[in-house]
Amino acid sequence: MRPSVQQHARSGATLLLFATVACLAGCQHESEPEHKTDKSDKTVLDGMQLSAARRVGLESAVDALQRGDLQRLKMLRQWALGRAQVVLFSDQDLGSLDLGISCLDGTLAPSDRRAAVARLGSGQLREPARDLCLPDQE
Repeated sequence: MRPSVQQHARSGATLLLFATVACLAGCQHESEPEHKTDKSDKTVLDGMQLSAARRVGLESAVDALQRGDLQRLKMLRQWALGRAQVVLFSDQDLGSLDLGISCLDGTLAPSDRRAAVARLGSGQLREPARDLCLPDQE
């Protein structure tokens, strides 16, 4: 049995409908911005991301100083110094981090700790580093 003219018209209309939907879907897809992730590009943090990175870094350092976690302090120091395009810790906070590491690993003699703490200056890590290095001076 041969298809009738009506059946040909219906199948042609169906094909036209599918072609139109496919074209519209393709056009819509092309107009959406592409999100490419190139591993060779350096990621630049915006203000919110930078603030969050600093806050998390400081909170992690305070926690590690309070718990006396030497490995975590060393990891944080490495992370802070390895992120050249992003300054996570101020010079004063980095000094406090180093002091905490020195007190925990024993490279700073107990007799030298008071003078080292006095040289710290300001910073958000000063107090936790002082409490770690001079526990009797609270």
